[in-house]
Amino acid sequence: MDDNFATIVVGIEEGRKIYDNLKKSVCYILISNVPEIFPVFLFILCAIPLPLGAMTILCVDLGTDMWPAVALSYEAAESDAMARPPRSAAHLVSGRMLFLAYGLLGLVEVAAGMFAYFVVMAEFGFYPQDLFGIRDRWDNPAVTDVQDSLGQEWTYAERKEVERASQAAYFVAIVLTQMMNGVVCRTRYNSVFRIVDQRGGKWSKFRKAVWRCWRRFPMAKGGSSDRRNQV
Repeated sequence: MDDNFATIVVGIEEGRKIYDNLKKSVCYILISNVPEIFPVFLFILCAIPLPLGAMTILCVDLGTDMWPAVALSYEAAESDAMARPPRSAAHLVSGRMLFLAYGLLGLVEVAAGMFAYFVVMAEFGFYPQDLFGIRDRWDNPAVTDVQDSLGQEWTYAERKEVERASQAAYFVAIVLTQMMNGVVCRTRYNSVFRIVDQRGGKWSKFRKAVWRCWRRFPMAKGGSSDRRNQV
């Protein structure tokens, strides 16, 4: 048995890293549940055309959920992992996490998705106030004269094309906001600008590389000398 104090410190840091990464992955997965369930509630309660179909829900679950969540489990330890006091014996999925996933970030995704959905519907002539209560006529193949807000009539096949376009817009909005939430979930305590690979300092190297490229740019080092020569 290795009772070296340095080994004990490394083991504690590794345990804290695993715990943090588990919380990051679980939180990221929980966020997308809200924009997947909310459109179904609107479809049932408000009788609007379905904003998110079954295939797009599968794309969200298998595409934007699974692989980023796996990637979050491989994150390096945060820079202040060993500076924190010992955590209490709290559950992995805490009330604070549920509020962050369901009450904040999830609602942001819903807002982005519904905004994209209503914009696309409005582009085709169906304004938001006219979508509520239209579901029965919208999904009825026998109805071929559904009117939009501008008085145009739409057949069943044409309505389904509009529905697929709006669902695609909702899906793209979810994917984009999930990308942003992946960045948010990448760190629990530090600022995202302080995410540094402790083994290589990749962020610091990136900033130094950008600064060196800027110094070598002709305008950066030639402009001042040209002014001095003119004077």
